[in-house]
Amino acid sequence: MINTEFSKCISACTNCSLICTECATSCLKEKDLEMMRECIQRCLECADICQLCVRMQQAIAFVALIANTSCLLLISKHREGGAHMKASWIFSANDVVINLGVITAGALVAWTGSNYPDLIIGTIAGVIVLNGARRILALKD
Repeated sequence: MINTEFSKCISACTNCSLICTECATSCLKEKDLEMMRECIQRCLECADICQLCVRMQQAIAFVALIANTSCLLLISKHREGGAHMKASWIFSANDVVINLGVITAGALVAWTGSNYPDLIIGTIAGVIVLNGARRILALKD
């Protein structure tokens, strides 16, 4: 199941970190650094907290990837069973792909500072999910 809110949160935290780092950098260019010390400190703390959130979200996505891959491996032996087993295999495979997409998009957004990787990977994931839904609806016992 695609979780766009999760991806949006990773993007927002990455952007927040970049903005806070930029703010601290701008404050360092001021003439009276003593006056700007608290602002610099808060901006750097904000950037650190946002990066921690990104890492935590990516760790959660990795745990979900492990869980979904384990389920997929268990189901794979029976995927040619009834329609319910075929459907379970299709949406579990989609979950694994989506987990990989969330991890990849999060890493690319953090690395590039752009939201485009999230948009592109999210679109690809949406197409994969829709194709899986089409395949499930076409199943017959």
